[in-house]
Amino acid sequence: MKHYLYKITNIETNQYYIGVRSHKEPIIDKYMGSSSIWTRDWIKKNKDILIKEIIDDAFQTREEANIGEVKLLEECELDDLCINCLYKRIPSHLGIKQ
Repeated sequence: MKHYLYKITNIETNQYYIGVRSHKEPIIDKYMGSSSIWTRDWIKKNKDILIKEIIDDAFQTREEANIGEVKLLEECELDDLCINCLYKRIPSHLGIKQ
């Protein structure tokens, strides 16, 4: 299992979502996040304007990937385009959801 960080960008608004995921082959993983703002239904309806990129897939454990996500989100905390930070809450390194 590989553990990775990903970024999904709305190419119309430049808003983005950062997440962490575990999958055998990240490059083919179709998962598009668990945002409370970009719901699964919204993602399905708007898939043509969303681009997913893998930021880092070199983590040895899920906890390492979670820590990487927290660090990245802390860097984005003041960026209004980061929808993770819309509510000014960042998940813990233990993977606790926002």
